Amino acid sequence: MCGGFTVAYSIKKAALEYGFDEPDFDFVPRNNARPGQNLPVVLSEKKSKIQLVHWGLKPYWLEKTGKKNELINVRLDSFEKPAFINDFASRRCVIICDGFFEWKKEGSVKQPYVFRMKDERPFLLAGVWQQHKDFGVGFAVITTNPNELVDEIHDRMPLIIDKDNLRHWLDGNLKIRLLLNSAGYAAEQMCKQKVATKINSPIYEGELH
Repeated sequence: MCGGFTVAYSIKKAALEYGFDEPDFDFVPRNNARPGQNLPVVLSEKKSKIQLVHWGLKPYWLEKTGKKNELINVRLDSFEKPAFINDFASRRCVIICDGFFEWKKEGSVKQPYVFRMKDERPFLLAGVWQQHKDFGVGFAVITTNPNELVDEIHDRMPLIIDKDNLRHWLDGNLKIRLLLNSAGYAAEQMCKQKVATKINSPIYEGELH
C-alpha cells in the first residue's frame, strides 16, 4: 500500500526532466502528500500537461456500498478485473513525486520510512484515474511487488514508471503482463531512510526528521 509521498522539490524540475509542459499553476511543495489532496499528475488524455488531481477514487460499486472511504491504491494484478479493466486500458496516469512512504510495525510504534532515488531526482508513480461527479478527476496509485529494498519494510510498493516507458505507459502500449512478475523498480537505484513518526499524522507538513 502507498499511503503517502513527498513532492518536496519544484514540479518545474520534473517537467524539465520528463518533457512535460511547464505547469501553469503554483504548487506549494509537500513533505507529506496524502489522500484527499490535489496533487501534480499527468493524465493519459493530456500527456504533456501537469494538473492538480484529487488523490482518491470513488467507483460506482464502492458508492453503492455506502462507504465513505475512497480507493487510494489499485493492485497491478487487478488489471483484468471488471472493476478496473477500462481504467488500466484507457485511463492511465503518472503522479509526480520525489519519495514515498511505507510503514513497519516496530514494537508498539508504526515506524515510517521514506524511499527515494539515490540521486534525489523526481520520479513518477503509475496510476489510474476516473471522473467523479463530486470532485472531478481522481486518481489511485498502482501497487506491485516490492524490490529488495522495500521488501525489508513492506510487501507492496508503488509501480514506478521510468523515462523510457513513460510515453508507452500513457499511450496504453506498455503491456501490463510484462510488468506483473517484476518488482516496482530497481533497488540499486533507490535508498531508504527512517523518518520521524510525526509524519504519521496526515495533517503534519513539517520536516521529516
